[in-house]
Amino acid sequence: MDSTATNHVTPDLNNVQVCSPYHSQDHVIVGNGRHLPFHNTDNGILPTPSFPFKLTNVLYVPHILSNLLLVHKLTSDNNRTVTFDDKSFVVQDKTTKIPLFRGIHSQGVYHWPSSSLHILSPQHSSAFYSYCFYFV
Repeated sequence: MDSTATNHVTPDLNNVQVCSPYHSQDHVIVGNGRHLPFHNTDNGILPTPSFPFKLTNVLYVPHILSNLLLVHKLTSDNNRTVTFDDKSFVVQDKTTKIPLFRGIHSQGVYHWPSSSLHILSPQHSSAFYSYCFYFV
């Protein structure tokens, strides 16, 4: 678990809706201690076959290697729960407990598989983008 993470992070501008410029000296500190600047911040959407997940305050960090999802923000912004075991995770509706999405665990990381994920931003409404997301 990463208790110091505060935002979703992406290296791809297509994963945010409007991409508001962010003028600051702020940066993201990654596991190896490097400080990576972020240039933009905005919201995104993770459509799945069962539910479009809102992503708020996604940071655009061009030099980060992977998309990262902050579990706490994903669950609180979408009124969902996430349950992890040694092989997978399940996202459920918080009230009904109905499963909405299932992901996999591989090589020590929980993956939101790109084969079942399409990022859709309103400005690119006719295009779909597929990326793998990792949980932090």
